[in-house]
Amino acid sequence: MGGALVALAGPHLAAGIAELPARPVLEELRNGSALNDRYLEIAASSTTASLNWAAEGRRWASLGLLRFTEARRAGLASDDGRAKLEQSIAADRRAVSLSPGRAYAWTRLAHAELLRNGPNSRVALLLERAITQAPYDPVLVFGRLELSFLAWGHLDPAVREMIAQQIRFAASLKPKRLAVLSRERYAMTAVREALAATPELRRQVDFHLRRL
Repeated sequence: MGGALVALAGPHLAAGIAELPARPVLEELRNGSALNDRYLEIAASSTTASLNWAAEGRRWASLGLLRFTEARRAGLASDDGRAKLEQSIAADRRAVSLSPGRAYAWTRLAHAELLRNGPNSRVALLLERAITQAPYDPVLVFGRLELSFLAWGHLDPAVREMIAQQIRFAASLKPKRLAVLSRERYAMTAVREALAATPELRRQVDFHLRRL
């Protein structure tokens, strides 16, 4: 019995050891730190090695984040940037197939789709999945709103209602940031309409809009 448990634990232990170099890099990246490209590649390589031992949704999502960051650093005008974006998409697709509740991976997939193919109905579908998994995530909400405003013409009424809820949530967190985003992405009308049912939130956002 003990030998069987060790055998089962072996691949996970090996995966944990393989991904050790990636852990501090991922933590810094998620905290918004700027990292040297070499550290990103080391982290991606160690995460890939860990997947050879235990292909878990969490590890695939980590690889998706690393490759997506590299893609944006390299720029989609370059062959390397486009290749890294495709690797990010493949990793995040694998992540959500294994762990459908991964809202960050769904959000990255929506962002990647927008970068690769421009605004389209696929972006709307991916945003719907992302919001469903974590509707009140203060870290994700503003990024998802920006993607939504960019793809606004492709959102059906049901998804727009989900976005309206996101707008109200964002307004309750940081009304000034929402005002700035709505002006930058020409979404002031959509934001004001979403806030019509919450007059106090609308007053706060309008206050900041008048001062921009």
